[in-house]
Amino acid sequence: MSHFNFVIPLNRDDLFEAATRNQYTVENVYNTRDLKIKLQDCTISVQQQGAEFVLTEGFDVIFSLLQEYSKNATFDMKQQGFDIVVRGMASLVDSLAGVLTSGQLLETEDRVSNLNCMKMMLYLFCQLVEMVDQEQGSMVDAVTGAKQKGKKKARDDDFTWDWDQERMRAVTLLYNLVQLNLNTLFDPPMMEEEVINLIASSMFKILENPVMAFQNKRDVRLSIMQVLGTVNKKYNYTLSCSLKFIQHLKHFEHLVSVLGQATEVLVKEFNCNSMVMELVREISRIDSKELARDTSGTRSYSLFLVDLAERLPELMKPSISLLTTHLDGESYSMRKCVLGVMGEIVAKVLSGEDLDENGRDDRDSFLDCLEDHMHDIHAHVRSHVLQIWGKLCKDKCIPLSRQHHVLELAAGRLQDKSSNVRKAAVQLLTTLLESNPFAAKLQTEELELKLREEEAKMKEMAPEEAVDPVEHWNNMDSKIRDGVKKAVNAEEESDVEKVWEKATVGEICERISGFLEKNAFGKALSLLKDAQKEIPDEDIFKLDDAESPEEPMEENASDDKSDDDEEDNSEDEEEGGSKNKTEKKDEKVGKLMKLLKKIFFEVKRTPEPSMSQSQNMSQDELGKQRMLVQYLTDSVKFSKIIHKSLPIVAQLLGSKQSTDILEAIDFFVSAFEFGVLNAMIGVRRMLALIWSREATIKDAVVGAYKRLYINVESNSLRSASAAIAQNLIALIVGATLGELTSMEKLVSEFVASKDIGKGVFTVLWEYFTGVLPGSMPEDSRAAITLLGMCAISQVSLITSNIQVIVDHSLGDKGQLDFRLVQHSCQALLRMVPAKLKQDDPNPPTKFEIDHQIFQKLEQLLVEGIEFRKDQHYMPMAKNALMVIYQLGESPDTFASEIIKKICRKIRSKQEAVIAGGDFKVENFVLSRLFFLLGQVALCQLNYLDVNVFNELKRRNHLRELKAEKDKKEKKDLEKKKAKRASLLRTTALETPRNANQEEEDDCVGAEADDAEAEFIRHVCEKEILFGPTLLTSLTPLILTICSNPNKYPDPDLRASASLALAKFMLVSSDFCDKHLQLLFTVLEKATEPVIRANLIIALGDLSFRFPNTVEPWTPRMYARLHDDSLSVRSNTLTVLTHLILNDMIKVKGQISDMAFCIVDSVERISGLAKLFFSELSKKGNTLYNVMPDIVSRLSDPEKGIVEDHFRLIMKYIIGLIEKDKLLESLVEKLCHRFRATRTERQWRDIAFCLSLFPYSDRSIKKLADNFPCWSDKLHEDSVYDSICVIFAGVKKGVGVAVGGSGRSEAKQLMEELETKVEEARAKGVVDRDAEKNAQAAKDGKKKGKKGDDDDESRKGKKSGGKGKKKVESSDSEEEEMEEEQEETEVEEAGGSGKKGKSVDDSDDEDEVETSGKKKKGDKKGKRIESSEEEEEMEAAPLPEKRGRREVEKSAKKGKKRVEEDQIDSEDDFQERRGRRGGRKR
Repeated sequence: MSHFNFVIPLNRDDLFEAATRNQYTVENVYNTRDLKIKLQDCTISVQQQGAEFVLTEGFDVIFSLLQEYSKNATFDMKQQGFDIVVRGMASLVDSLAGVLTSGQLLETEDRVSNLNCMKMMLYLFCQLVEMVDQEQGSMVDAVTGAKQKGKKKARDDDFTWDWDQERMRAVTLLYNLVQLNLNTLFDPPMMEEEVINLIASSMFKILENPVMAFQNKRDVRLSIMQVLGTVNKKYNYTLSCSLKFIQHLKHFEHLVSVLGQATEVLVKEFNCNSMVMELVREISRIDSKELARDTSGTRSYSLFLVDLAERLPELMKPSISLLTTHLDGESYSMRKCVLGVMGEIVAKVLSGEDLDENGRDDRDSFLDCLEDHMHDIHAHVRSHVLQIWGKLCKDKCIPLSRQHHVLELAAGRLQDKSSNVRKAAVQLLTTLLESNPFAAKLQTEELELKLREEEAKMKEMAPEEAVDPVEHWNNMDSKIRDGVKKAVNAEEESDVEKVWEKATVGEICERISGFLEKNAFGKALSLLKDAQKEIPDEDIFKLDDAESPEEPMEENASDDKSDDDEEDNSEDEEEGGSKNKTEKKDEKVGKLMKLLKKIFFEVKRTPEPSMSQSQNMSQDELGKQRMLVQYLTDSVKFSKIIHKSLPIVAQLLGSKQSTDILEAIDFFVSAFEFGVLNAMIGVRRMLALIWSREATIKDAVVGAYKRLYINVESNSLRSASAAIAQNLIALIVGATLGELTSMEKLVSEFVASKDIGKGVFTVLWEYFTGVLPGSMPEDSRAAITLLGMCAISQVSLITSNIQVIVDHSLGDKGQLDFRLVQHSCQALLRMVPAKLKQDDPNPPTKFEIDHQIFQKLEQLLVEGIEFRKDQHYMPMAKNALMVIYQLGESPDTFASEIIKKICRKIRSKQEAVIAGGDFKVENFVLSRLFFLLGQVALCQLNYLDVNVFNELKRRNHLRELKAEKDKKEKKDLEKKKAKRASLLRTTALETPRNANQEEEDDCVGAEADDAEAEFIRHVCEKEILFGPTLLTSLTPLILTICSNPNKYPDPDLRASASLALAKFMLVSSDFCDKHLQLLFTVLEKATEPVIRANLIIALGDLSFRFPNTVEPWTPRMYARLHDDSLSVRSNTLTVLTHLILNDMIKVKGQISDMAFCIVDSVERISGLAKLFFSELSKKGNTLYNVMPDIVSRLSDPEKGIVEDHFRLIMKYIIGLIEKDKLLESLVEKLCHRFRATRTERQWRDIAFCLSLFPYSDRSIKKLADNFPCWSDKLHEDSVYDSICVIFAGVKKGVGVAVGGSGRSEAKQLMEELETKVEEARAKGVVDRDAEKNAQAAKDGKKKGKKGDDDDESRKGKKSGGKGKKKVESSDSEEEEMEEEQEETEVEEAGGSGKKGKSVDDSDDEDEVETSGKKKKGDKKGKRIESSEEEEEMEAAPLPEKRGRREVEKSAKKGKKRVEEDQIDSEDDFQERRGRRGGRKR
């Protein structure tokens, strides 16, 4: 058996040829028919011989199966072959275990035999396992792990055993094999690399199956890892294994976590520590450009490294230096990876308190890197870094000193352009807030107050910090020296200080030192001199050198003597000692400085530390106090940064991205819980999100308020209910109208979900009635408001407590608090159903007019009209009238009685006060009366149009139902009769009677509804405000006040009267038509902004009610957009927005006034205007249709809009048009507009608009086709620059559809057009210069020829019709002359002569006549429409082109010809101008 040597082949076909002499080759390859028989023989052989069956013909049989496996082999053959090799492998492991563990040396023949048997068996086993696993993997879904659905297979088309178990059995056999000492089979005793690769490759082949990442394959994975670990440890496979890991990561994404786990097992259980470094090194060697290209492989590498850092952070830390190069690479995935690895290392290795200096440095460098990449160029990296910081914060791994800086950086990312970054930034802010180490309540004001208190305590405990005496002396040295010099030079001692009685040396030194610190240098020297006299033996007052200390003092004392003899003696002594006076004084100063320094240091010397227990305790307390102050300082700083970020996060609540909104909600909930100042801003702003259409946002809002206001921790149900009620009342107090509307929705949701129950209702009723001690009037109002909100979901709350409301709010208490009455009326109105049902058999709830509710309300309305102090009478009266009309029987009669009683009350009071004089009423009473009148008219309209009409429809519906029921019963009865009659019928010609009656009855319902609607309309039009009614009798009073503002100057009175008039006009179209002019006069003439603001809203309602009546007056409504008052402009813009978007007003040219609001100085109005145009752009082609009018009106010089503002407006509006066809058409229209322009400013504006469009190949063609329209404007620099901007954008590919074949065509077209533009630009500049020269020459001639000017002016008058005078400015004259001169040059230089001229003239004349007729017929003086201009202008391009070529030639002939042409054109110009003036006239 030793006559051959088996070599494991790289390719299966290598076994057919022998590379060496004794190499084993396959001799017999069996076909499918023979293979079945041979497999049965092999089964017997393996049972008898074990693994040695492969040494005979067994290898060739199994090899034949491998060859036929994917071709013709059946499942039975595959299963039989697999069973054979598994049995053979088990036998091999058992036999080798017995041989290799015996300890005896093998003979050469036995060793070779066992080696061949092992390699042959191993090769067949691994090959077959790989094939079966690959086949089984293809039948399984890679996502779910279940078998793929398809056609049903026959029974013999699949294995009869479970492959998961068989695969586990196969891996276990390989594990048992590698556990043996296989090296002894080889010579030399080292396993061949081919054998190792064969085993490892089969393991990796199994791992390639996607299902191996599933949780239920955990045992197989661990077994494969054990096999690989054994191979690495025993046979030094680590390097090759690392390379295999890298290759598989690149191609199989599911292996990221599998190989991460494998690496952990290999390192921890098999001590393959070098493997981590090898893996990192191999990944770091990959080129950054390749990583940027291969996104899937790069993603796998990055996830693997981060997973490895989570599992083995200690081993990854030394390898991080290899990865840092990728921080500057192109691949953002690798940057994320490296930063993630750093985060894991900091969290798990460098986060302890016991770090050494190197560890702290590494941690700080990693954190610095993470901070830097918060500003990475790629959004994914920025968001990932913020997530890493959030994880570090949760793990409490951020040093305290770095918390504030991280918080500031996170706040800076709140305005990032990427929604993912903003989301991560808000999450980090929330995490930092929730995990902050400072305080549970971050209330800035309280923390600052506490900080000041603790700082004061610290100052008391340590009044002065110990200062270094040397440093202190150095700071004072120059001052002391100057002071001592002055004192020495002074002839008399000004400050005399003596040593006091019983003074100690220490006290004297302290006083001298104090004098020095206070800059009293004279006193210090005087005290020192006296101390030297009084205590001469004290060493502190002596100098250390040999000189006597008394000498300087005596010399100083000699200054006191004024005898001339002593001065002469001192001078002689100085001369005798060869010293002058200055040198001696400097020496004296130096000695004094030494002595003072000695005394100062003695005083400032730090005392010896005492070991007493009390001092130790004081030092400990001082240290604790310092820590407390530092803690409070950090808390205040942290709180202020959070507070600064609140407005930015509040803006995210209005974001279009739902992720921004959800994260902002979570942040504000946390901020509110931590007591952050002004967090209530965001909490209140969240209320509006309850109306969101996205369920996630709505649920988040409900959950947030439930967490803040409903989920209360309490021991008893009563205290919990009280806390909830108190929270909701706090939310109600101070809420705006919009917030209250949102709260209605929110509270009704809580009531419907039973989060607010009976306990809370009880507490709210107690607050309302004032039973609870300490309840305020505000609490009572808030409680009834909340109860009204709860009644939306549970109306029985109000219906069962009507008497409570009447007793506690409509009685004496209501007389003192009109707001309480107002809120109570709103609660009572909850009894009115939101929508009246026609099929409801029960009529709506109504009360008799003598009910206590109405009697109390009548008393409040009549008596309260004179209560001037309470300013809430009008809103109370509005709600009271609504209650009367919605809940009362015959409300119109009752309301008229209230008005009559008020009038009688006013009359009787005035008659009592002024007997026989003029009748006078206070303004506030009259304004309240007018409000009541207007509200009664409005309520009457609503009552008739809604309540009465619906009630009539309901009754008709019930009658129809009853009629149908009766008809059905009658029909059934007739059928029975007909059945009996059919038996008695004598002839077939008899027909039943009333056959068409049923069809006639069907029309009754619709006709009845129309008749009722017509009846109600007639009542509103003819009866309410006309005829003998109360409102009719009081109408003249309202009209008088509105018509005479000078006579009635009170603004409140006129505002109330004008609003009452507007409400009256809502009732009847006849009344509206009659007084509409008065209303607009008040709107325009009123000086008070409040009147104008109110009336513009009323006009909006009138436009909805009577659109045809108000339509002619809409320009006056547009005019209010230019009002000086902010509120008027805002209301006008809002009203017009609603009217236009609801198709109640036709969009016309006046919409340019709304476009003007885009550049309003007030941001709110600018935002409203932008929102309007954004919504308008979504309504079909409306914005496109008015775009030319907007451009024309805004560029009109008479409008006076600044050019910069025009550009801002058009940049925004044009950006809203996205359809390609509309953009192309606009290009053409704007090009045609050039011909209708009059000034250079209009040229610039239109050219700028053209430069804003994104150009496709078709729109470029439109621009080129209309080149003649704008070619003559290119001499203007701004026009030329705008055209160049278009060219630059197209060259860069900034276009809608400039791509592919269209890109090349557009590029070619652009090159041709660019050449034309440059030629026209050059010619235009030449023409402009020639015109300037001609104009200068003409001006010179005019000075000498005055008579010519008179003739020309007479011509202008003659052609002007009725002798219109010239009123245009000189600038406009020159511009028109230039236009006419160009036309004349074209006519004269054209090749066709008169023919070209006649075409141009006819076009011009037609245009002038058309515009003249238009202006004559139209009162508003609109210009001609763009479509007419386009048709008229398209006739003349050919002569114009021909004429311009000739002009270019004629311009070179000289100045003389130009001047002659100019004179001729001047005559033509005057004629045309006169003709235009006549038509305008």
